[in-house]
Amino acid sequence: MPMIMLTGVGDRDVDTKAIQAGASDYLVKSQLTPQLLERSIRHSIERKQVEEALKNSEARFRALAQREALLNRLAKQIRTSLELPAILDVAVSEICTVLDVDRCQFIWYDKTQKYPNFKLACRADNSQLKSITNDVREEIAALGEIILQLDGLAESLAFCINPNSDMRQFLAVLGFPFMLMIPVRTRSGKTGMLVCERWLFSANIFSYEWDSDRVELLLAVADHMAIAIDQAELYETTRIAKEQSERLLLNVLPQVVAEQLKNRNQIIADSFEDVTVLFADIVNFTELSSKISADKMVHLLNLIFSTFDGLAEKHALEKIKTIGDAYMAVGGVPLPTKNHAEAIANMALEMQQEIKNFYQEDGQPFQIRIGINTGPAVAGVIGTKKFIYDLWGDTVNVASRMESHGEAGRIQVTAATYERLKSKYVLERRGTIVVKGKGEMITYWLNGFQGS
Repeated sequence: MPMIMLTGVGDRDVDTKAIQAGASDYLVKSQLTPQLLERSIRHSIERKQVEEALKNSEARFRALAQREALLNRLAKQIRTSLELPAILDVAVSEICTVLDVDRCQFIWYDKTQKYPNFKLACRADNSQLKSITNDVREEIAALGEIILQLDGLAESLAFCINPNSDMRQFLAVLGFPFMLMIPVRTRSGKTGMLVCERWLFSANIFSYEWDSDRVELLLAVADHMAIAIDQAELYETTRIAKEQSERLLLNVLPQVVAEQLKNRNQIIADSFEDVTVLFADIVNFTELSSKISADKMVHLLNLIFSTFDGLAEKHALEKIKTIGDAYMAVGGVPLPTKNHAEAIANMALEMQQEIKNFYQEDGQPFQIRIGINTGPAVAGVIGTKKFIYDLWGDTVNVASRMESHGEAGRIQVTAATYERLKSKYVLERRGTIVVKGKGEMITYWLNGFQGS
């Protein structure tokens, strides 16, 4: 209320002190007239109104600045993070603080189930409030449908519901008819809800109206959140596709080679001084393939080679490829190891046992020929399409000859491999054989483990 000081002393110092004390005007009795008093009162009231308007304007400006800052922070969070939970957490926390509400939540609305329901994504509270989001009630579906039909805004939600309905009574008992809900719809068809709550028992609130500034802010926030959700879903879809591509690439190439291929667009080839190569061929499979359907043949090969793949993984060996009914693997590549010859020998012996679980048309189990050689080789990837990690060199050729010059059900190894295995395995000298392109070679049969 304006204050006017009336005195019988006309003194400038007194005048100054009166104004400093809060008086809006200073009158001297000897000079006072009705017109002067009326004008002083009117001016004092007008000045007070201007001051109040200025304060309100400043408060409104601060609120607008806070809300603008909120939108900027949300926009920045969306630009810098593609993690949806982090974005939603920031949004509800900022809204709860800036709008000074009791609770802000983001809730997913799922109507695909038998009973449509709410699922809480994140929440921020200004006080310890009871959550109802996990209460299981069929009526909650009706509440969700009401919100969606409003297409953007629900004020005092409890009063949007039929006065005689159980839902209205349910909400009233909980004490929060003053809610502001903004549906957030994504391009993928998901529906979320941004919910602000003012509770009846908080700060002695018995009635509450959502002002237009708050509503406008939440609508803007909802737009930002819809964009964030779309971006996060797109990122997640891209991430899953990338992981699938990575898994597919790792099924074709060793991990270290795949990383090299992604980081440089050139031929990848590495020399290895010491590796052990295995070739295996299913005996009489070519003859069998002419007697069975293509589907059955492929299915059978898949079962056999999948078993061999498991053995290669078990012994930390690298499967190179299959050629028809032949299988090729190597040890010591792409990461050099000391025991690659032993690992290959172990795999070969287990392959002999596993192949007995697969039967031919006449009921007899399949047999395999296996050839093994140890020595230097070159490994790498060439070309630009249909990548395959392959192995080259004389060591590879000789290993292939060990298989083709071998016998059904046996494992033939070269002298180089024999030297690596002789202390731990049972090896039988086969003798000298003539190998195409190499001439005479002394070879050995790998029969098992010593002491077994």
